Amino acid sequence: MDDAEIERFVAGQRWRFAATMPQWPHWYCLRKDVAHEAAFEAFVAHILSAGYEAEFRPDKREAWARRRYLDFGKYHYWTMDQAVASTTLVNRALHPNVAVRT
Repeated sequence: MDDAEIERFVAGQRWRFAATMPQWPHWYCLRKDVAHEAAFEAFVAHILSAGYEAEFRPDKREAWARRRYLDFGKYHYWTMDQAVASTTLVNRALHPNVAVRT
């Protein structure tokens, strides 16, 4: 995906606030809500192929979790899955709100 395609995809989504983790403010969009599933899959594939691997720990009592992140504009984007087919949502957070450890 090029920058224009990414911009069109992210601008066209309904981003919901993740109320279950207010200590780590972030938003998500659901595969089932996107108008063009092929664009969702292309964006997820881009995160997995062009993103970077880093660790995130939502709670100090938990272990660090490895994820692939893609930085675009003022946001980090990531998924919870390692394969396009199993991905049901994409997360995003403003850069300073989610600290990742590379």
